[in-house]
Amino acid sequence: MANTDTTLPPDVAEAKVLRIAKRLIALSDAAANRDWNEFSMRVPAEPERDADLVLTSAAQELVSLAEENARLRESAQQIERECLEAWKQATHSRSCAKVAEAERDALKARIAEAKRGRLTYGPAGIVMVAGMTDENIAEIVGAAVALLKLEDGERE
Repeated sequence: MANTDTTLPPDVAEAKVLRIAKRLIALSDAAANRDWNEFSMRVPAEPERDADLVLTSAAQELVSLAEENARLRESAQQIERECLEAWKQATHSRSCAKVAEAERDALKARIAEAKRGRLTYGPAGIVMVAGMTDENIAEIVGAAVALLKLEDGERE
């Protein structure tokens, strides 16, 4: 008779499964050796020994494990979908942050350019605009307001 000591992973090595597996191996060895006494049925029945009951129990356990496997696969797929969605949202957030930083930098550059070329400081710190139109002044003020709003949003 072959060795009936099976080594199952810890998560599968439940007592019932282990007993069924050992008995199935013993029945397999008996069939290979033409030892039909192992297939006799006793009265009263012995669920852990009688071949018909062991085979039925093994089949029921296989069905149960297959159903549990299907549930676990569905759960894993749901978790995978949720992780993918979270990753997409995080990626989108990073993209939005980069766009906001680029907009802020562009606004700062516009204000710096306007200050360099067109603004001078007069007496008592009063800002004087040299050669500017109302449209240029409105553009600088609009850029400054947009920058302040952006910076306020960053502090929140």
